[in-house]
Formats: sequence, C-alpha cells, structure tokens
Amino acid sequence: MATTRYSERLTLKNPFTVAAGDELIVAQIYVDSGQARTGEIEGKAPIVNFGTIRHAEDNPRLDWLIRIGDMSSFTNFGTVEGLRTAATNEFGYAIASQGRIYNEGTIRYRDSSMTENVSIGVTGYSVENHGLIEVIADAGEAYGIRDSGYIWNTGTIRAIGNLTVDSFPLGAAAIYQSAFAGASVIGASTIVNDGLIEASSGGPIASIGLALRPNSDNINWFGTVINNGRIVADDAIRMFNGYSSALHVENNGTIEGRLYFEAGYNRVETSASSRWDGAWELSIWDDVIRDNGTHVGDVLLNNGFNTYVGTAGTHTGSVTGGDQADIILAGRGNQLVQGGAGNDVIAGGAGADTLRGGGGADTFLYLDFADSTAGSSDVIEGFEVGVDRIDLRALGSVTLGFSVSNGRTTVRATSGNNELVFTVDAAIGASSILLAGAAADTGTAADNTLVGSIGNDELRGGAGDDLLYGGAGNDLLDGGTNAVGSTYFGDRLVGGTGDDVYRVDDEWDRVVEFADEGYDRVYSTADFHFLRPHIEELYVLTGTYGWGNDGDNLIVGNDGANELDGKGGTDRLYGGGGNDRYMIADTADMIFEFTGGGIDSVKSWISYYLPEEVENLELIQSYQDLFGVGNALANVITGNAGDNLLIGGGGNDQLFGDEGNDSLFGEDGDDRIEGGYGVDYIVGGSGNDFLRGGSGADAVYGGDGDDELIADREYIRDPITGANRPLDHRDFVTDILVGGAGNDILRGNSGLGDYDRMDGGSGNDAYYVDTPADLTFEAANGGTDTVYANIDGAGYYLYAHTENLVLEGNTPFGVGNELDNRLTGNAIGNYLLGGAGNDMLNGKAGNDVLFGEGGADSFVFERGTGGDVIGDFARGTDKIDLSAFGFANFAAVQAGFSQVGVNGAINLGNGDFVVLHNVTMSQLTQGDFILTASAPKIEDLAEAAKFAEASAADAGGPALDWLPDHWMPHYRAGDHLGFA
Repeated sequence: MATTRYSERLTLKNPFTVAAGDELIVAQIYVDSGQARTGEIEGKAPIVNFGTIRHAEDNPRLDWLIRIGDMSSFTNFGTVEGLRTAATNEFGYAIASQGRIYNEGTIRYRDSSMTENVSIGVTGYSVENHGLIEVIADAGEAYGIRDSGYIWNTGTIRAIGNLTVDSFPLGAAAIYQSAFAGASVIGASTIVNDGLIEASSGGPIASIGLALRPNSDNINWFGTVINNGRIVADDAIRMFNGYSSALHVENNGTIEGRLYFEAGYNRVETSASSRWDGAWELSIWDDVIRDNGTHVGDVLLNNGFNTYVGTAGTHTGSVTGGDQADIILAGRGNQLVQGGAGNDVIAGGAGADTLRGGGGADTFLYLDFADSTAGSSDVIEGFEVGVDRIDLRALGSVTLGFSVSNGRTTVRATSGNNELVFTVDAAIGASSILLAGAAADTGTAADNTLVGSIGNDELRGGAGDDLLYGGAGNDLLDGGTNAVGSTYFGDRLVGGTGDDVYRVDDEWDRVVEFADEGYDRVYSTADFHFLRPHIEELYVLTGTYGWGNDGDNLIVGNDGANELDGKGGTDRLYGGGGNDRYMIADTADMIFEFTGGGIDSVKSWISYYLPEEVENLELIQSYQDLFGVGNALANVITGNAGDNLLIGGGGNDQLFGDEGNDSLFGEDGDDRIEGGYGVDYIVGGSGNDFLRGGSGADAVYGGDGDDELIADREYIRDPITGANRPLDHRDFVTDILVGGAGNDILRGNSGLGDYDRMDGGSGNDAYYVDTPADLTFEAANGGTDTVYANIDGAGYYLYAHTENLVLEGNTPFGVGNELDNRLTGNAIGNYLLGGAGNDMLNGKAGNDVLFGEGGADSFVFERGTGGDVIGDFARGTDKIDLSAFGFANFAAVQAGFSQVGVNGAINLGNGDFVVLHNVTMSQLTQGDFILTASAPKIEDLAEAAKFAEASAADAGGPALDWLPDHWMPHYRAGDHLGFA
C-alpha cells in the first residue's frame, strides 16, 4: 500500500487514477476544466479512484476535498472521506462538481466544526450512485447530494443533520435540488431511486428525503422523481416555493414520510404495489393525484383546482379540499372526504365514508354499486338542498326509494340485484338527484362545475373558470373563455375514461388524464400549451407554442411561426406554414414539412439528420459530441461546445462549428463553413465555398470549385443574426489550407504572424500571407498563382511553382523563383528580385530597387510612382515598360536620358525617374523599351483596382532623387541583392 501526501492543493489537467490499495491524503484536488482556446480543450481529464482519498488532517478548514469543472468526471470504486473540523465558509463539500459523478464505493463527508453551516456530499451535473453517499453534520445542515440535473441511485444516500436552531430552512436532506441549470428560465431535474434514500435530524427541524427549491431564476422548473426503492425522512418529498414549476412524483416502492408541496403545478401517481405512510399536503396551485397503492395518512388539497383520484387504491385517513373547485374521487376505506369551498365533485369510493361538500354547489358522485357493500353506506353531511346534487347517472337506470327520519334521508337506488344505500343529513327528494338520461350540463358566465354522464357528453363551460368532468364515454370538453382578470386560474377539464376531445383557449387551462383512459386530443387557441400526461394529440390552432409529454404525441402547428417540442416519446410534429422551430431530444421523433412552408429550424439535444423541407439545425447539448447532417436545401447548421461532425449535403449551406474540435463537410453547393474555436477539420466539397478555420490549428480543404479559405480571423459570423462577433481568444498556431481544383483564395494572413501551410491545388490561386514562414505548395502546371504578402519588417520569397507576388502594407521586399514571375510592390520603397525566368517587376509607388536577375525581364513603371532603380538591366534582353507615360516615340524618351559615371537615368517628368545601374545610356535602343501598351489582361485590370494604394505617400525605403549619382544607399549583402 502506497500513501501519498499533498499538504496544499493538487491541481490536475490530465487523467488521474488512484490505484487499488493506494491512499492519497490531500488538502484539496482541483481539476482545471477551463477552455484554454489553444486548440486543445483542457480539463476533460477524468479522475478514477480505486483506493482511498481523504482530507489531510493538517488542513481542517478547507471547504471542499475535490472540485471538478463542467467537462470533467469523477469515478469512484474506493473510498472518499472528507473532513472539516473548522469552517471558514458556509458550505463544505466532499466533491464539488459541475461534471459527472459515478460511485460504486463510499463517499463520506463529516463536519465536526460544531458550526451552523452546510455540509454536502456531492454536487454534479449528473450523479449515479451504486454505493454509499453519506454526510454527517454534527451541528449544522447535511445534504447528501445537492443540485444535480440527473440522479440515479441503487445504493444508499444518507444525510444526518443536527441543527439546534430553527432559523435554517433544512436540517438534513438526502437530496437537495435548488436552482438547477443556473440562471435560466427553464430548469429540469430527474431523480430515479432504486435503492435507499434516508435523512434524519437531531434538531427541531424536520429531515427531508428529497428537497426541491426552484427560485426566481428557474420560474419554469420541471422535476421528475421516480421511486422504485425506499425513501425515509420526516418529509419524504418537499417542494418549496415553486413559482410556475411542476414536480411529477411516481411511487412504485415504499415511502415513509410526509409529501409537502408549497407551490407549483404538481402531479403524484402511485402504483398498485406501492405503499406510502405519511400525510400529503398539496400546494396552493393546481395539483393532480392518482393513488392506486396503499396510503396511510391525511390528504390536504389546499387552495388550488385539484384533482384527486384514489378509486383504485386503499386509503386510511381523510381527504380535504381547498377554496377552489376540486375533484375528489376517493378510494377504498372508511374515509372522511371534505370538499371545502368551491363547486366540488366528490365520490367516496368503496367503504362507509363521510362526505362533506362545504361551501359552493357540490356534486356527490356515485360511480358504482360497490360504493355501498356489506352493509357499509356513506353519510353526506351539510347537504344544501337546491344547491348541491347527487349524481347517479353512472349507475344506469335505477329505482329510487326515500326514507326521511328526523330530518335525515336514507336513499336506496336499486337495479336488479344491485343496491346502493346512502344517507343525507337533509330532507331531500328526486329533484336533488341526477339520473341516467338527464340533459348535459351547460355553463354560464359564472364559475361552473359540469359533470358528464356515463355516455358521450358535450360539456361547454362558458365565461368563468370552470371545472368540467366528463366521466366515462368519448366526451367533448370546452371550457369556454376564462373569467376576466383570471391570471393563474383557468378551466380545468377532466375527461375520465374514453377518447376525449378538449378545447382550450388559455395557457392556464388544465387538462387532466390518467393512464389507460383512452386516446385524447387537445385543440388549443392559447399562445402556449403543453400536453399534460397521458394525452396523445395537440393541435395548435392559433397560438405559437405546442409542447408534448412523455408519451407518443402528434403535434400539429398552424400557418404561423410555431415552436413544437415533443418532449419524451416517439412524436410526430407538423409545423404547417410559417417559420417553425422544432425542439428534438429523441431520434424517433419525426418532423413533417412541405415545400413553401417557411424557413424552419431544429434545435436538437441529440445527433440529428435534417428531414426534407427543414432548413436549419442547431445542436444545443452543451459539451456532448454530436453530429448534424443537412439535406438538399440551403441549410444553416450550428454545432455546440462538443466535438461535432457537421455535414451540409446538397444546397448552399452554412456550417458553424462553434466550440470543440469539429469536422465540417459542405459537400455540394456553394457553402460557408466556419470552425470557430478548437482544432477543426473543414472540407468544402464541390461548389464555390467560403471556409474559415477560426481559432485553433485548423485543416481547411476547399475541394472542387473556386473557394476562399481563411485560417483565422478576429471575428466569427453569428449564425443567428448574420453579424460578425469578435473571438474572445485568437491563437498563434499553424493552419493547413488546401484549395483543391478551381481558382481558390487561401488566406493565411490572420494578422498574428503565425505559420500556415497552404496548397492551392490546380487552378489560378491567390495566397495571402503575413509572415515569411507562411508556406505555399504548388505542383508544376498547377495554374498561374499569386501570393499577396503583408508582412511588417520582412519580405517574402516565392516558393516553387508559384508565379506572382504582390507586396501589401509595409512589406519591404519580394523575391521570385525560377518561373516567369510578376512581382508588384506597394506604397513604400521596395526591393524586388525576379530570380530565374522572364519576370515582370513593377515597384508601384515609393522609391523602389528592382533586380530582374536571370531571364528576359520587364521593368514596368507608372505615372506618379516616384524614382526607382534597376540594379541589373541587360541591354538587348530586358525591357523597360514606359507605356503608361504615353511617349510619342523613342526620341521623346531619349530627351530625358542622363549619365553620371557608370550609372544612367531617365527623367520621366513630374518627379518620376528611373536609375539604371552600370548602364551606358547612349547604348540603349528603341528595342530596349516598350512604349505602347498592349491590350490589358483580365488580371491586369483586377490588379489596377486592387492597387489604388500605389498613390499613397512613401512610407519608407531608400531615399532617391532623379540624379543618377544618388540612386541608392548600401543594403545588407546577406539579402543577396547582387551588389554591395
């Protein structure tokens, strides 16, 4: 066994493993996961522990043992022990992570500092626990896991807290979710428990198994808790103030402790095999409960429009409604069921129940003769004659019998051998009872409660905030318009069994269905609607947003710009006309669009192929390595922060890699591809493509067509707005640009002076360089190629098989090769050397020095370009091109000749002159000159436009006048200019 000690922080950027049997004693471990923007993404390094990692005892105040960034992971098969004996911060962690945590061993954190602080075992983007996570706080709060987007537990998660004051919100919570997803409007969290979750508190504050606290940053927060194991705590599950949040709790195991919702639009479903011991206190908003299991404890529905269905379960305790219209369909057992205020629908279920409607016009509903068996019968208390009613329509045709004694009425409803008996604490008759065949309810402008029969009903609510219950049959439920000023309440539509159709006109309308109750559809004129569980189809008639549920949905938009999101399941999405947006998280989801149906886009959490007639794709799952593939249209495809593969397909596509090391392929069409950050591999394919590598050491290949390839720039194009946005980091790296077939433009001139490798391929290519180390590679007979050099303080040498060189900016000199080169200067004084071959040299503006070197060279001069020097003019071989000056004949040129010693000069007038080194002017003939311009070539016209800068003032270089004895200072012999 090897023991390693670090008295200070251990910072990691590479994979790290603690072997089995080894022990690492450390102050802190920090995994640096910052995006360094150097082409390599640092911090993806995982930590794997097979041994033991624990806090060094000589650093008791450190507030975390292991800290991991969002692109890292921690895998534990051994033991992790965090210890804090003296606290400097409020929070202490065993593992503080924004990445992924996997545990098959033991993670334990103990705070013995005896301070009222918070001790946390694990935080992470996702946590998978198959071992033990345990946190003990001797005097403060204890959380086993805090703030994780996804938690799966098959082991044990335990928190033991010992707060002695009640000023803190929590004493101990095995799992505490607060504000997950950061400062976003929509957050989400999923917890699946197949093991044990338990919490205990030694102080006065209740322990909590699962505590969930959305906040103002996560006003639309959606959470799912699935329990297949066991949860034990004072409050088994507690939702704190939830704003517009929703928690879905599914219990298939055993729970011991209270269910408490302070707010939110929540849903609880229990299976037949489940058991829950503890009271349920619901929120002030609309909650839905279906209890098919065994439940011991009171149910308080509070003040929302609540739906409680326990008809298939067994319940011991009371059920109490709130101030709004509730549906309470109780289960087996002798229960007290109270509606509270509001127009409630109440059914006691099997057993001898006590039913109290409370205020409002209540409906007491009997669904089966089994509601009165073995001598058990219900008692309805507080019945208001002429206001409340008793609905027996579900029983079919019955015969009624009434027995009144002491102001109480016993009612008998018989059909053949079936009999239902109940007692009402008022003198009632047949007018208080609805029987089969009664007309369907119709709403008014008030807040109505409408109840359907056993058949197919049409229930229409009117102008209030209505409660519609369809019951059995294929029903149509239309809530109508909502009450004026209704903000958080709308209509509540409960279809019951059968294939139901719903019409909603407000996002606050609530539709309630349960599993195996038929195939249901919603037609919405609200701006926003998302399908509640167990509803199959959504038709967005006039609104914008249509969201599905976890089932297999059909969602149909309209002719406007819709946003359709199937959520879970295998969904079919029809956008219709308009510029539609689709949110995709499942490969089984299908999108249907038609020609002319607008410019449509997909935001995908998964790798995705764009379907026909959909134009744009954006990958949005943060650092996941995903691929996106286009279609025959002109697509815009945008990657995420992971390593993406993007393929444009046919059409003139735009591909944006964003962050990560991406591979981008344009394929057919004239494409625009930008790599963004990271080390990218870009291939244009056929067509005339625009390719930009962006930050990082990129490899860019043009393929066929006339392409433009750019190594790096100070900005990247925003795929949403089309505007250029600055890169926050640029890299000194080596890029590879390969043009392929066609007349390509290769830009290695990032402005950083880094070293790029460029190969234009066949065709007449243009290269842009910013350092002498930018290399151009051309094959023989690969076209006529041109290099544009913009280099401060240095010149450029043409590489093999490249014909032309143009100096830009302040580049001082240029050197040709063995080919017939065209060398062109800039606005400053340049040195141009032709090398072998029949070269054409034009210094442009500035006082230039020109050497043709080998071959029959031409020296070109223009008006207004100053005084230039020809250093090696060869009579009878080289030529001086003065066609730009318009001389009528050779005699007019001779008139400007002068000779000083071995050097001659030509005065061209207006400050222009040429000095000829070692040339006797009297020996020159007309054959040494070009006086008449030939027809311009296309490339000459292009260069004329490009070099408007030639008229700029001389920015430096040799100081010359027209006198031949002043023609040139000495220059560095090492630059092989041919003289000293």
